[in-house]
Amino acid sequence: MRYVGPDFFNPNDWYWRVNGQVYSSIRNQYVAENDTGFTDWKALAPGHIDATDIASEAELSYYMEPIWGAAFPPVMRSADRR
Repeated sequence: MRYVGPDFFNPNDWYWRVNGQVYSSIRNQYVAENDTGFTDWKALAPGHIDATDIASEAELSYYMEPIWGAAFPPVMRSADRR
């Protein structure tokens, strides 16, 4: 079991809310609000934290490009989810 909490930020395994869509850094893709990985992550975190709000994929790239390189941004962008 992994520990994720407000005083432990791990950009390799974090969830971000970009324009209302939840992005998983560990999977480099957008996930549904009811995605098991996302709901488990929230339940394990002390205080039941939620995804970190971030303004855009451009802002998120500051954290993700060192991890995913050319694979970021993800193939399935929020605009493609319908």
